[in-house]
Amino acid sequence: MADGLTDAAEPLAELEAALGHRFRDRTLLTQALTHSSRKPELRYSNERLEFLGDSILGAAISDYLYRRFPDYSEGDLARVKSVVVSRVVLARAAREMELGKYLLVAKGVANVPPAEPDGAAAVAAHPHRALPPSILADAFEALIAAVYLDAGIAAAYDFILRHMEKQIERTRQEIARHNAKSLLQEWVQREMSSTPVYKVTAETGPDHVKSFEVLNFAASESLLRLCEKSCSCLGGAESYSGFGRGVEIFCVSSTENNM
Repeated sequence: MADGLTDAAEPLAELEAALGHRFRDRTLLTQALTHSSRKPELRYSNERLEFLGDSILGAAISDYLYRRFPDYSEGDLARVKSVVVSRVVLARAAREMELGKYLLVAKGVANVPPAEPDGAAAVAAHPHRALPPSILADAFEALIAAVYLDAGIAAAYDFILRHMEKQIERTRQEIARHNAKSLLQEWVQREMSSTPVYKVTAETGPDHVKSFEVLNFAASESLLRLCEKSCSCLGGAESYSGFGRGVEIFCVSSTENNM
């Protein structure tokens, strides 16, 4: 976050290597790295680029999800996309490339109160690590626009997927773990035209944090086959924890259990 980044060829080259894109017009890169807190001094910021990058990101993620998951419903696609393009996930992607240390921000922007006793020293040594997620997310979107203006839409899409594909898969798995029952129920109702039946077979733990083991039955066909089908679109596992508090849902064969 040092001043005069436009004149520092080495840091920019280092960042370009992390981004996977070498800019023909580095003024675009510099503008994408400039937070609005420096606008009074430098007369420019990354706000307009962030506006453009937001739209490109949305289109790229929608296109990828549509092609990558042909079995997902519109609701499934929208659910994943809404998380992937959130500030939390974009900031996570920005941190993984250490984008914060290249940003041009005004003094004091990174002065977040330290959460640990020695946090003040850590923030002083590495101020970029204390940048708010919103600043990192906006800079990431600004970079998308900068790549687009520098090399076109194909390069922008490549940049997005290079840094977001892992985030998409992580998000998909997190949603599956935390929404297992509703996704399974939607699948049963859509594919089998019936409503699944749940049976609590075990309870453990104190009342305020109780965990349950739940068996799922469907009358029209073996839930063992259902699990094999439904779990393929929910991450590939055969059980999930995270529905409610401490709940695991196991798909079992209705014929084997005489239900």
